[in-house]
Amino acid sequence: MNLNLLNNNTNFFYFFNASLVLLYFTYFPLCADVNYLMFSASKVLDGFEMYREVDEINPPLIIILSMVPVYVSDLLHFELKYMMLFFIFFLIYISYRMSKKIMSSSKIENNTQTFLLFSIITILMIVPMREFGEREHLSVIFILPYILMMMFKNRVSLSRNFIIFIALFAAVGFNLKPYFFLIFFFIELAYFTQTKKITSLFRLETVIISLSLFIYVAGIYLLFPAFFEVALPRALAYKDVIFKVDVLKLLSMHLDVYLGFFTIILTLIYMKKESLDLKVLLALLSATLLIYLYQQKGWHYHILPYFMYSLLGLSYLFFVYMKHEHKIYMLVLFPMLISILAENHYRNEYPQLNSILKKLDAYSKIIIITSDIGQSQPLLVPNHQLWSAYSPTVSMLDVAIKKDDNALKDRIIQRVFQDINSSKPKYVIFPNFENNFQYYDYFRERNRELEKYLEKYYELNNDGNYQIFTRIEQ
Repeated sequence: MNLNLLNNNTNFFYFFNASLVLLYFTYFPLCADVNYLMFSASKVLDGFEMYREVDEINPPLIIILSMVPVYVSDLLHFELKYMMLFFIFFLIYISYRMSKKIMSSSKIENNTQTFLLFSIITILMIVPMREFGEREHLSVIFILPYILMMMFKNRVSLSRNFIIFIALFAAVGFNLKPYFFLIFFFIELAYFTQTKKITSLFRLETVIISLSLFIYVAGIYLLFPAFFEVALPRALAYKDVIFKVDVLKLLSMHLDVYLGFFTIILTLIYMKKESLDLKVLLALLSATLLIYLYQQKGWHYHILPYFMYSLLGLSYLFFVYMKHEHKIYMLVLFPMLISILAENHYRNEYPQLNSILKKLDAYSKIIIITSDIGQSQPLLVPNHQLWSAYSPTVSMLDVAIKKDDNALKDRIIQRVFQDINSSKPKYVIFPNFENNFQYYDYFRERNRELEKYLEKYYELNNDGNYQIFTRIEQ
């Protein structure tokens, strides 16, 4: 197959997949976390101070990235959801083109390159649909060219400028979460076991990626000092009290784990002493599995990089290493893959609240008093309703209650009162089923000002799960 046909095939496949994603999100919203990050980014662009006035505990890089589509969306008066999608499509296109260039420099024959690029595009576009735009998804987009460069390190010749670009691109992915540097460490360790030379660790790309961490931390200290003063202590406090899932349960709660184990076993079967590509693949899968286990939550997006790289590994083994007569046995994985992908789509986790919100006026101001981001600001986005608070949730209330920190409780409740008092939302909603916790009663008992202010509202609905108050017209 000639190179032009290869380019045409893969380019068409990229745009075809982008069209499918666009069609999907015409009917479904982006996930809650991505909506929350865009909300925080819009607040910062409006002049609110990060971490002090914008309730956020993540390091600032993901907010800075989210500012790009938010700013362009405001500038062009274009719907934010689609601007975010186009922004991610652009990042995927860069990653895919870099991957293509790296593979074209390797000794992989053209037909195999085509199928591998098809796999890469599908993995980056279709597989993460449920968590499209999460930091885990973005990290795979940014880091993938570096991974391919390391897999083919002993058989590609890349220009100095291209290596610099790969390293800078990957540095963004590694810095999205501190855990992601474990991938960098494991891959470099795999490369060292191949070269047996300590000097092989001091290359242009390793220096750039390593320096990026120190530059990023210094940048946070200089530009966002409130992260260390406010956000980090809160994040550590939250980490101490939030639920943790034991390792055995983490290993059994997602089919993705077993698919990864299968990929690891196949990698070990085909690995030889000189197989740098498979050593890097094994290091990659080991690192992402450890990252998933270390976070101890079991949330699906935490396992996403491990799953995406497992699919990449299976595709690579299938097209490059497997004998033709053995490929038929891969069909045994088909039911598992279908089952995993069937889970990886939008689910209406709060059907009752969604139904309630759809009946309320579009463009009306609403506050939902909850510590669960999933049933807060992101639910308003599809209905074009306006979130009427400085924060999407009262997430730290969990910490305050579990630690019995009365000062923190009072600060949170006072902040909620200030939000309601200043923004005068048309609707105030209190979920009652959340951990069997009665928000409405709790808030009234602890803040008499709020109780008195709510006299300006009348109860529209109370079905035992939600109490909905609407403002009395003045």
